[in-house]
Amino acid sequence: MNTSVIESGAPVVIIHMDIVGLTIARDLYGLGVKVYGLDYSRSVYSFSNCLDFWKIPNYIDEPERFLQSLHELGREIGGRAILYATSDSLLEFLVDNKPQLDKEFYIPYEKAVLENIIDKWNLYITAKQAGIPVPVTYLVEQESDLNNIRSSLRYPMVMKPTRSADWSYDMCNKTKVFKLAIVSSFNELYDIYNRVKVFNPRILLQEYINGDIECIKSYASIFDGECDLLSFVGHKKLQKPEGISVAVDITEDGSLRDYSNKLLKILNYCGLSEIEYKYDATSGEYKLIEINPRHWVWHQLGTVNGINITQAYYLYQTGKKINNLHKKSQKIRWIDDSKIIMLFFDIAMRRGNIRIKDIRSLYKVPAHNAVFDMHDPLPMLAFILDTMKDVILRQLQRIAHLKLQ
Repeated sequence: MNTSVIESGAPVVIIHMDIVGLTIARDLYGLGVKVYGLDYSRSVYSFSNCLDFWKIPNYIDEPERFLQSLHELGREIGGRAILYATSDSLLEFLVDNKPQLDKEFYIPYEKAVLENIIDKWNLYITAKQAGIPVPVTYLVEQESDLNNIRSSLRYPMVMKPTRSADWSYDMCNKTKVFKLAIVSSFNELYDIYNRVKVFNPRILLQEYINGDIECIKSYASIFDGECDLLSFVGHKKLQKPEGISVAVDITEDGSLRDYSNKLLKILNYCGLSEIEYKYDATSGEYKLIEINPRHWVWHQLGTVNGINITQAYYLYQTGKKINNLHKKSQKIRWIDDSKIIMLFFDIAMRRGNIRIKDIRSLYKVPAHNAVFDMHDPLPMLAFILDTMKDVILRQLQRIAHLKLQ
């Protein structure tokens, strides 16, 4: 990576102000770096005192106006800023438009490298050829492919998009299929496929690895092309719903480091990433699930345990030495307290299978809340007010509906 064109103290521009954007801004706060948070609507997380908020058009609905707004911000900044994206689809959009943004913004990705990571089929093929364990996986590009592989399928199976961005928010709402689907029969598989193929017929079918959340670990690192410059391992403790992290612990696992460094080197990838694995008790090994080549929702687990991977990544990008970082002797659990609040509402409404004692047990060890911060209180306050408004509106709609019956 050529970092000589990035000045020390270069501003950071975070696009899409979700909880990931909030925690990136908070991690950078101690560096004295100017941080801009951009989004097409003002989310609760954009009220942080660690950033300046800019409203911009939606890159999906108005791509040209979105790019124009970025150029306007670039001219106001006056120097080259670093762009951070918080989703795969946004990351792909920025890389596709890198030539026209490159003068004003640094986008630390190459299209060919990114393609082999974001496209999960390409990733599994690369990993398998490198001898890294992966679940048995089938590529489905049209309905006839299902019949061709029908006799080979062993249920349950996991259905997922080849690229996360393929299953849009709109698609998920219309099909009621979110992030992935676990299917138990060919009939169920066929039914769900017919719902999602209207939006995108290209999917993956993958071996379901038995085991609860305790079997899932992720290797987080900054990789320089040869080895990791720093790293930590996250061990998930609670996901609600499936695939959405609520609580994560820091842990150790040398085998994941070996797998991860080998894979990142083969992919020719440099930079920050999170690589997720799941332990398969049948084969006695961890198998690759996916790679996030960007910040992920619980990246601050490192920060609260003495490894601020965001600050380290910024120093790496600006050509500075990464200071020695030391893990704290007392391990601290990362908890998404905004999800905890929503789980309490689920309990109150008698939805789901979570219990109050399950939530209380998460706090029996030292823990860090992702959103609430005494020094930056507005995001949590805005979240609570926004959530209460939604709950009240839903109850009013429910009462109105009952009166009409």
